[in-house]
Amino acid sequence: MAAIFALRPDLLLCARVPIRIGEDSRFLGPFRRGPALLAGPDANEEGAPHATVATGSAVYCPEVSGGLRAWLSVQLGGARAARSSVRAL
Repeated sequence: MAAIFALRPDLLLCARVPIRIGEDSRFLGPFRRGPALLAGPDANEEGAPHATVATGSAVYCPEVSGGLRAWLSVQLGGARAARSSVRAL
């Protein structure tokens, strides 16, 4: 996905989201003390500043566009594979 983002970011549906490295108070397990990377709404947890190591923003790409399959087919298998992939859609 990182290579696709570098080569063809238009094929990914992305948004800039807030991030925070710190304690996740909702994690209920024996390993709770380690820092976690939280993104989106989880990064804005109230009462978290005391347990925050760092904050910032990141580009998060949870979905791909419809053209990704055809583009990958061309890159990995040439034009013949792309035609087959488009017919399969």
